[in-house]
This record gives sequence, structure tokens and C-alpha cells, in this order.
Amino acid sequence: MKHIYTGHSTWNQGPGHQAGKASSTQKMGMTSVTSRAIAYAAVQARFAICSCQDWGADDRDFSNEEFYWQVVEMIDDERHKETIKYFNEKLFKSVGGCGPRKSAAERTKEQRKRARTSAPS
Repeated sequence: MKHIYTGHSTWNQGPGHQAGKASSTQKMGMTSVTSRAIAYAAVQARFAICSCQDWGADDRDFSNEEFYWQVVEMIDDERHKETIKYFNEKLFKSVGGCGPRKSAAERTKEQRKRARTSAPS
């Protein structure tokens, strides 16, 4: 899941780790994990371990679309709220997700402002 949403260089890093370019979560404005995000990752993982050579809605007797919607339905069930909480902790360092990440320009502007206000007069 981390590989898909935060990039291949973050798979073994701590929650919320960011390395290099903006992650898929940042590009999409994703601030918390949803049942659909988990289902997408499950479909991708299933395809990675199957013997199929080409991607399709169906491969042999397996329906990727049906599998996707079954995962969404299962995760949306009240009994699986801990799953959403777990993935939010792993991807965003927070149970409820996180707010959008500030750009480098915004962070630099804030740092300069803090430096000006804390500088001796």
C-alpha cells in the first residue's frame, strides 16, 4: 500500500516519510485512506501475484471489478473501522488522516516570517 501511495522509496520508512518528488497522495490531494484506496491496492497486489500477463477487468475465472467492490463493501462495514485507522497511521502518521501538505514555497515563506519575528531588534 505504501509503495502505491507514497512511492517505492518509502516502503520501509516510518509513517508519513516523504522522499524526493511529491507522492501520489500529495498529487491526488489524498489526506486519508478510504475503502476504495484499500480496494485498489488489493486489486494491484492480487494482479502482481497472479500468473496473468495482461491487465483486464476479468482474468480467467476471476473478476477484478467484483473483487474491488467486495473489498470496498467489506471495509465500509462498521466492524472494519480499525482497518482504516491502521492504514491512516501507516501512511499519514495519524488516525484520521492528515491535511494537505504545504508546498516548499509556503514552508520557506513561513520560515522567513518566523526568522523576522524572532530576530532581535
